[in-house]
Amino acid sequence: GPVYPTTTKAVPDPVVGTTLLKKVLDFSRLPVVAIGGIFPENIAAVIDAGARNPCLVRYFMEPPDPAEVERRIACVQRMLA
Repeated sequence: GPVYPTTTKAVPDPVVGTTLLKKVLDFSRLPVVAIGGIFPENIAAVIDAGARNPCLVRYFMEPPDPAEVERRIACVQRMLA
């Protein structure tokens, strides 16, 4: 389910939060993608939970200007470096 509340889906699954995300990451032997309501304001908590594959769908899809999308991608890449 989504880590945080999301409006990307009409009927989203229940929010799991970072505590359950961490539990999944601790026992999973497969790559886990953290998705749902992730933005620059809360990505640090997702990374602190152990996520290595955060997905920021709405954050990257919001701007109609491709240059703004590129700027946002570069910003998040710096945050993850």
